[in-house]
Amino acid sequence: MNRMKRIVFGWAAVPVLLTPLAVATPAQAAFSDCPSGRFCLFSAPRGAGVLASYSNGDANLGDGVGPQGMNNNTESMWNCTSDTWCVWDGTDYQGGLVALMPAGQKIDVMSTNTENRISSLKRC
Repeated sequence: MNRMKRIVFGWAAVPVLLTPLAVATPAQAAFSDCPSGRFCLFSAPRGAGVLASYSNGDANLGDGVGPQGMNNNTESMWNCTSDTWCVWDGTDYQGGLVALMPAGQKIDVMSTNTENRISSLKRC
């Protein structure tokens, strides 16, 4: 009897192990998804791709603090704040200043030679 129980329980577990796992993919963003009062980076042109939003900035887009995956991976930006923002190609607000973004401005960085070069940003 114990042998029969092991077989039944063994077979009962197989369907669970063979069930395919669902794979989540990030939702595609749009410029309109940028919250008011935030500075937004997008991984694709025209406010598409992955969205990362900031209230005060980030000294190192490549570290584990704040939104992940945006270091040198930005193709469009929107400043939805009332302040001007500065964007650098180096960490810790160093290297070249690649953009000075006035309040309300949105751009595709592909056309400004700064595509995928952004590593830090803050209100300036």
